[in-house]
This record gives sequence, C-alpha cells and structure tokens, in this order.
Amino acid sequence: MDGRFPARIGGALILAALALAGCEQGAGGVRGSGDPASASTVERSRAPTEAERLLDQRSRAMQRTVLEASGAGAALGGTSALAWGLGPALIASLAGGAAGASAGSYVGTLQQEYADDERRLDRMVDDLETANADAEALITAMRGVLDEQLAEIASIRASIREDAGAEALLAAELDSLQENVTVMEAAISGADERLEDVRTARNVLAPDRAGARVDQKLGELGRRISAMREIATTLSQGA
Repeated sequence: MDGRFPARIGGALILAALALAGCEQGAGGVRGSGDPASASTVERSRAPTEAERLLDQRSRAMQRTVLEASGAGAALGGTSALAWGLGPALIASLAGGAAGASAGSYVGTLQQEYADDERRLDRMVDDLETANADAEALITAMRGVLDEQLAEIASIRASIREDAGAEALLAAELDSLQENVTVMEAAISGADERLEDVRTARNVLAPDRAGARVDQKLGELGRRISAMREIATTLSQGA
C-alpha cells in the first residue's frame, strides 16, 4: 500500500470534517476565517487610547490560525487534504471535535504541501517562530495597557475625595478595564489554539524526530502564554 486511504474512506473523512466545521460555525463562527475582522473584538465604551489600539491590533494578529499567520490560510484546498494520507491518530483528533478539525487542517496541509518529514518540521519551526513573534509583540502591548490603566485607576481613586466627578470617571475606567481583559483573553485563546495545532502536527507527523527542533519553540510559546495570563490576571485584579 502507498499509505493513502481508499476513496470511499476519504469521502467519509471529508463528510466528518464538514460536520465538525458545521458544528463550529453553528456555535458562533470559525475562528480565523481569513478575514481579520472575524477575530474576537469588543465594543469599547469610550475612545481607546493608543496603547489600547495597539492591544486590539496585536490581539487580532494572535487570533489568526497557524495557516493564516503563515499566509497559507487558503492552501488547504477545501477538505481534500484531510481525506488523504492521514493516520489513525489524526482520525481520532477529527472525531474529537472542532479543535481536532483545526489541528487536522494544519496536519493535512503539511502532508499535502511537503513530501518528507524534514520539510514538514522546517515548516513547523517557521510557524512557531511566527507565533512566538506575535506573542512577544502581544505581551509588549498588554504590558503597555496594564501599566497605563492601573496608573490611571490609581490616580482617579486618589482624587475621589476632592473631585465629585471622580466616581463616574472611575466607573468608566473600570468598564474599560474589563474590556481590555476580554481582548487579552481572546488573544490568549488564539495563542493556545496555535500551540495545540502545532503540537498535534508534531505528534502525528514526526513524533520521534521532532524533539529538539520543535519542542524548544513549543516551550517558548507556552512560557509566553503563561506571561500573557499573568498580565491579564494582574489587570483584572486592578478592579
């Protein structure tokens, strides 16, 4: 056998992938549809500061899928790549739900576009470098909002005794704080999904050879995600 599935099995996998995609759309849309405007955003209660505009921009960038971030969001060619050459581990991931479909799209693209494990590993490394760059830029933006907003809240609170209008200003700033936390959490979810998609590809395609090349960068991304969570938690506690 050449490692490919018979056509009837491929067709069944296509149907399974479509069903999973339909479930995800029914739940409120597919993250990373190729349109940056589809990323999770918030309706701000006031005009954003420059730091908040940068946070919004970095959050949208982090919410891209692995394929979108690499400029290959349309490279899959429908669901055909999901149907050919996939091993039992990927079939299990597809059955797991929408997250499995996302990872399966990435794995399928790597299998379709690259003929050997070494080139697939090169691509995974490149995609992790992009994800880490997006994450580092996001962390910088998150820290900017954190410092700015906590300083503003502290200043307003200090003026409450002398300024009758400070209570309203504080309430508005606390609303903005919650909006910023929401933006951060959406970005963190995007980073989590990118990490999980590459980790799945690593395990399915080259579990014995990936270690040193991929795992280090997976670890770097995981640490950056932890830093994001710490910033978002610190900001939320400022309320």
